[in-house]
Amino acid sequence: MSKLTFKETLILLRKRKGLTQSELAEKAGILREMISNYESGKTTPRESTLRKIALALGADFDELMNLMLEEKGADEQVKDETHLLFRREDEDLRYVEKISDVVTLPVLGKVHAGDPNLISEQEIIDLIKLPRRIGRSADYALEISGMSMIEAGINKGDIVTVKIQSNADNGDIVIARIGENYTIKRLRKDENGEVWLEPANSHYPPIKGKDFEIVGVITYMLRRFK
Repeated sequence: MSKLTFKETLILLRKRKGLTQSELAEKAGILREMISNYESGKTTPRESTLRKIALALGADFDELMNLMLEEKGADEQVKDETHLLFRREDEDLRYVEKISDVVTLPVLGKVHAGDPNLISEQEIIDLIKLPRRIGRSADYALEISGMSMIEAGINKGDIVTVKIQSNADNGDIVIARIGENYTIKRLRKDENGEVWLEPANSHYPPIKGKDFEIVGVITYMLRRFK
């Protein structure tokens, strides 16, 4: 009998537990679409995500990880790409040219770089492959609409990677929730304790005097070159 593939092993382990894809996703704390993508072979999970899945299935993480890496090693090499990236560490634009060791992040809805707008945190509109050293610093990605952050190098159509966290430092570019709506802005704080959201476009006013919640910090900006 031939050896089960990684995706076949996931399906078998899930069915042995009597779980649907939605139930497994809930137990692992991830999106159902991610389980579907892993089981169909469209993508493979990051190490941290695989640990959650293995725990939810009561499976051996090392065995699953080794199986996945064996198959990835046998796959065709990912074609070289050139990207323009925004680095949180130095707020500079840099080129990263070769992608070999990759991870896949879900792109969830769109977030407006302008007035706050509604996004769906559950809708995956795309999947994006990134170098592991970049992808491992984020939990998901978002597509940008609007132009309020253009002076920070973030334009309409760009993809930003997001680390889920509820706090941020002065100057960080963040995803903030205002009521039921979301926006991307730079977080500002002053010595008096005032906190506000600042656009990077002189045509947009800062957002002050409103209650908002930080839901994530931008780690990278990605622009594809055609």
